[in-house]
Order: sequence, then structure tokens, then C-alpha cells
Amino acid sequence: RKKTRTEKEADPGERQKKLTPRCFVIKRGDVGDRIKDLVQDFRNVMMPNSAKALKESKQNRVEDFIAVASHFSVTHLIIFSATKAATYMKLARLPQGPTLTFRVDSFTLAREVR
Repeated sequence: RKKTRTEKEADPGERQKKLTPRCFVIKRGDVGDRIKDLVQDFRNVMMPNSAKALKESKQNRVEDFIAVASHFSVTHLIIFSATKAATYMKLARLPQGPTLTFRVDSFTLAREVR
């Protein structure tokens, strides 16, 4: 027996939309203008499954982004940070998945290619 009133079948398009990976691309700490531009370029590359106009402030913590990620069906968090030694990119699977850390040796911005 199948309940028809309370157990609605999900539309196949809606189901596929829910399974599509989505991401937040953010920066942490004091980064330079080139890293800020890199974050914007990375958001454009990840479109349409990324928040292009994501507002960040110094008061925001990574936990804040993780808290709202489930509401927006976000599955990945990409964090750019910079130290005096190097620039790093962290790729985290939400909510508890593994985190990969990459050191960014060099990069070219989109405006430099055009």
C-alpha cells in the first residue's frame, strides 16, 4: 500500500537539483587584492552552483557558513587564505566530510587572460 496524500513523489528535476553539488567560495584572514579577485574568478568558474554575490565580513566565522549551508543545500566549502609564506586553498565536504588543503603556487586572473 502506498500513501498518496502525505508521501508525495519528488519531481525528477527537483530530485536532480537536490543531488547537484553546490559550494560556497570564501576567503579567510587578511588577503591581498589579487586573492580577492581570485575568489571572485573562482565563484564565476563554479557558477551556477555557487553563490556569486556571497557577502563576507570580518565577523563571519567558518561555523556561520557551515550553519547556513544545509539550508541552501551546499555540499562543499572552498576557503582561500594567505600567509607570508604561501597562499592556500582548502576544499571541505560538508557537513563532516574530509578537508583537502592545497598550496597555490601561482595563478592567473581572468582579467589578465582577456
